[in-house]
Amino acid sequence: MFKIWRRDPVPEPAKETQPERLPVRWAVIGAVSIAAGIAGNAGAGPVAGVAVGLGVAVALHKMIA
Repeated sequence: MFKIWRRDPVPEPAKETQPERLPVRWAVIGAVSIAAGIAGNAGAGPVAGVAVGLGVAVALHKMIA
């Protein structure tokens, strides 16, 4: 006859007491890219504002990270 062995239950990992927070670099990238997007929008319209905001976000991400 076959016996079925049960594995001991795997203990749950310890829960973190504090939630993970957004790194400061993301706040800086977001703030600068939003400011650049607003400036681009004021100067050349909404399409240029979005393009400038995205471009600045990508550039800062590559520089900081």
